[in-house]
Amino acid sequence: MAPNAARTDTMEYFAIQSGGTAADFGNLSAARGMLGSTSSSTRGVWGGGEENNPTGNVNKIEYIEIHTTGNTVDFGDLTITRKDPHSGLVNSPTRGIFAVGATPSRVDTIDYVTFSTTGNAIDFGNASTDNSGSGACGSESRGLMMGGRDPANLNIIQYMTIATTANTQDFGDLTVARINMASCGSSTRGLWAGGHPNTNIIEYVEIATLGNALDFGDLTGSYSQHYGTSNCHGGL
Repeated sequence: MAPNAARTDTMEYFAIQSGGTAADFGNLSAARGMLGSTSSSTRGVWGGGEENNPTGNVNKIEYIEIHTTGNTVDFGDLTITRKDPHSGLVNSPTRGIFAVGATPSRVDTIDYVTFSTTGNAIDFGNASTDNSGSGACGSESRGLMMGGRDPANLNIIQYMTIATTANTQDFGDLTVARINMASCGSSTRGLWAGGHPNTNIIEYVEIATLGNALDFGDLTGSYSQHYGTSNCHGGL
């Protein structure tokens, strides 16, 4: 998000199995950008972000019940105030992860929450480098973080075992170092696409293995700072 870009409290939803325009879901507690996100099969959770101005970072965690519509409810707080805590789809059926970000200085912090409760995030461990702008995806047992900036763009892929608490470990490398990728996945395969510098690349890995990313195909154009989702991830 550009430093002076308008922030919003809007939440929308759509049914993945159908086509159509997104519908209003409710509102965040305040207009905000650069949030982290994670979810189980019943709850969607957002953490951190930037409110009002470029230095208005927050440590808020909020949640919604996915099967309803309505405004977010307070969940607790992150361990540190930061924006851009890229969790993407790193979650098991019981746990959600918020990783790295900027305070505005880049950090290597990883936190976790337990979906069925409300409360403050708990320290999980640390990433291999201070990092912001990474992509993320995972299965029900393993979370992946890829790319990011520290301060140059990175090509690293890191992984964590969600049921434990520990530092990330090396998984492999991207084909191109970049930030701000869209990511999604199935229970076995992680995908990410685009990124900055603007590119049309789509790559994948098999989550249960270790190794470098492989070519999947191409987007219709070259994009940066876009987002991805799917109907299957570690929290489902």
